[in-house]
Amino acid sequence: MKRFVVDTNDRILLLQGPIGSFFREFGEWLRDHDVPVWKVNLNGGDWLFYHGPNAVSYDGTVEEWPCFLDAFLRSQQITRVFLFGDCRLYHRLAISVCERLGVKVMVFEEGYIRPDYVTLEERGVNAHSTLPRDPAFYFSLPDIPEKPREKARPAFRRLAVSAVLYYLAGVAFSFRFRNYAHHKSFNALQHGLCWLRSGLRKVIYKRKDRRLTKRLSSELSRKYFFVPLQVFCDTQILFHSDYVDIKSFIREVVESFARHAPRNTSLVFKHHPMDRGYCHYGAFI
Repeated sequence: MKRFVVDTNDRILLLQGPIGSFFREFGEWLRDHDVPVWKVNLNGGDWLFYHGPNAVSYDGTVEEWPCFLDAFLRSQQITRVFLFGDCRLYHRLAISVCERLGVKVMVFEEGYIRPDYVTLEERGVNAHSTLPRDPAFYFSLPDIPEKPREKARPAFRRLAVSAVLYYLAGVAFSFRFRNYAHHKSFNALQHGLCWLRSGLRKVIYKRKDRRLTKRLSSELSRKYFFVPLQVFCDTQILFHSDYVDIKSFIREVVESFARHAPRNTSLVFKHHPMDRGYCHYGAFI
């Protein structure tokens, strides 16, 4: 937050943020700097983590959302909209409305630039990012020493508790947000069971993974190709790639490896830890 320059002439609207208290704390920080801020909640989980001053609950349909947002932005004279995840259905529609009205859109993303940081970009992130694609641009920048940074504390337990509360609130208040359409499954029981399975699989495979890691750093050192997998529902796969799903990506990699890789090399897939309880690609590979 300390590196974000605020303008007291701004009038800010927050849409959906990361699961947890991040947007509530961000809103409090903005108000502390005399910046007017509003929040639109789309489901019970949003409401649980952010309700109070200038918080509005939207209970209309997806089709009615652009008209509602257009009127809201005009009536409150909003100058910037902040959101997390520019490919979510409501956010995609919101970005189109903002572009039409000349309202700036600021998009948060889990820090893909450097560890322990949240990324904030105007207009979009990932494939929608306006960052230069040409490597020469970055090589031309002056070499500025990195400032010391405070290492982020482990947050899995807090994230897990926040996720449970978010989905339970979403189910409990579904009568209040009956028209809400989530960007993925909104079944709290399903997610809970998947995370329990994830923990079980982590324990079951722990010893095997340790042996494999040791082997990769010894007899197979520099003799393998490493392929990290993405979460099955990540927007990088669903919106920013030509692949139907993770399996289609795996199939292409395996076929290419079989045709072109040297005979004395191995192919190593790394399962995404956030996907461990949802999908298992071992038998398919």
